[in-house]
Amino acid sequence: MKTLEARGLVQRRQGKPAVVASPNALPVEKFVAFAVLRDKRALMEFTEVRKALEVHAARLAAQRIAGPEEPQTRPHIARAREAIAQQRANPLDMPTRIRTDVAFHQALVAAAGNSSLTQILDALERSLAESREESHRRYLATGADPARSATEHEELLDAVPSAPSRPSTASVPESHRT
Repeated sequence: MKTLEARGLVQRRQGKPAVVASPNALPVEKFVAFAVLRDKRALMEFTEVRKALEVHAARLAAQRIAGPEEPQTRPHIARAREAIAQQRANPLDMPTRIRTDVAFHQALVAAAGNSSLTQILDALERSLAESREESHRRYLATGADPARSATEHEELLDAVPSAPSRPSTASVPESHRT
């Protein structure tokens, strides 16, 4: 029973019977964490996987916003815009940059309306949080305009409602292409 619980397949509470856990991406999270421990190159590889899934999420969001799911999608797009505004307001503060970057991508993935994709990306995010922070540090070290990343997020978001089937690669900022 402890093995099943450790794998995220069952949930136990003291004094209650064990129950089958809701589907979750815990096995993905554990796999990524172990792979990165074994080989540091895996960190970059999983970052590439995360970016590819985020681009796919933008495509799904574009389909949802152009169809009957548009009312459910709009609040997520609004949350993504709010994250951009917060990042733009304080672009040099590292905790703000990371928090708003994660919030932006979570909102965009939620707009995609695919709970499995959301769970997988959440698992990757927990495992790759250090990578995201390092990426922001490198970006700021280049001397680039710190607000540029907010602009790139805005460009990506603007491509979502304007492309019902698939945002073109040209409309996706370079930092989000795979």
